[in-house]
Amino acid sequence: MRGKKQCALHSDRCRARELGRRGGSARQRLSVADVVELCAPENAIDCRRLLGVALVEVRSRRMTTGVAHALAALSAAFLKASDAAELEERVARLEQLSKENFDARKPN
Repeated sequence: MRGKKQCALHSDRCRARELGRRGGSARQRLSVADVVELCAPENAIDCRRLLGVALVEVRSRRMTTGVAHALAALSAAFLKASDAAELEERVARLEQLSKENFDARKPN
């Protein structure tokens, strides 16, 4: 590169353009027709199915690993929230039963 303004890659504009085109085609976005429509998960089974589809999409290069990573993180948060919601429902049900039992034993 001594004595030149540009490196070997950029000194030949046609070569730089061709290499840029090749790299860009590998990162090409999906068309709307290729997008798989998925329902929102309602439980762990749906979440597992969603992650399985994402795995297949990544392996077929229709989904980036970054998108799959974000999907996995969101799935983990969803499962934690689902567990917490289930526990809250169970505690509320137990509290209601306890209150009913206490009221039934209370003398008039």
